[in-house]
Amino acid sequence: MSPLPQNVAFVTGANGISGYAIVEHFIRQPKLNGNHHSSLLAELQSRCPLPTPWIDPRVEFVAVDFLESVETIISKLKDICAPRVTRLFHFVRA
Repeated sequence: MSPLPQNVAFVTGANGISGYAIVEHFIRQPKLNGNHHSSLLAELQSRCPLPTPWIDPRVEFVAVDFLESVETIISKLKDICAPRVTRLFHFVRA
């Protein structure tokens, strides 16, 4: 079993301007640079699909609706995030 990546960024709101921009930034980083969050990029997708999905093996899509109950959100994200996410970038629409 290969070791988990050291840096995993979890981005919420990738459908918005800021979330989309930071995902674009991370996928342009070198793939094997342990000093950047781009070792693996975990991307949280909101209820709406992305207009242009990224084709990068480091990007993983997880659909979660933040209007659901806290318990539901935790149950969906606990097993995905707890063992590997090291950074969170949270963007919401105002």
